[in-house]
Amino acid sequence: MPTYLSWDCAYKTLAFCLIKIDGDAYEILDGQVIDLLPGQQIKEVDEHTKAKKLAEWLAAAPVSADKLPAGTIVIIEKQPQRLGRWGGATTYGSTAVANQLLFYYCGLPCHLIDPKAKNKVALTPELLYEDDKTAPEYRRKSARKQHTTASLQYIMANYPCRLPKIKKALLNHVADAAIQAIAFDARH
Repeated sequence: MPTYLSWDCAYKTLAFCLIKIDGDAYEILDGQVIDLLPGQQIKEVDEHTKAKKLAEWLAAAPVSADKLPAGTIVIIEKQPQRLGRWGGATTYGSTAVANQLLFYYCGLPCHLIDPKAKNKVALTPELLYEDDKTAPEYRRKSARKQHTTASLQYIMANYPCRLPKIKKALLNHVADAAIQAIAFDARH
């Protein structure tokens, strides 16, 4: 049963899920949402300071490289350079965070995953994501977040789960990380 450490990346806030997968059976060992800059705005902090904050967090984290179970596979959400009109500084910053995670975990099996891969996961027929390409992008993004959150809630209700209490508004970040690990496992 492989163990995955999966990361959902953003510029200021990121999330991880540590999950064991055995076919259609799941065990969530941990998951958190991390705010690298609590109380600060993105514009207030330069790249070096942000990188230093992430490095400090990783060194002491429950998912630091030396604390992971042997054989853990690290999955990092690949950040596109630009997301059309939704892109900009935040997207470039997310790419920097993903790259820093890749460098940090380079001694372990480490893979980048397309952020759209999680949309192909359907744990049950009712949890199938169907993309409405005619809808505005903000509605499509909301539907994708609802899909991964519902999928994580299904896992939490039916399989062992050791997630700490996470605010409902932030659960979708851990959900993205969990479901992209399942997407990766299904393809490998």
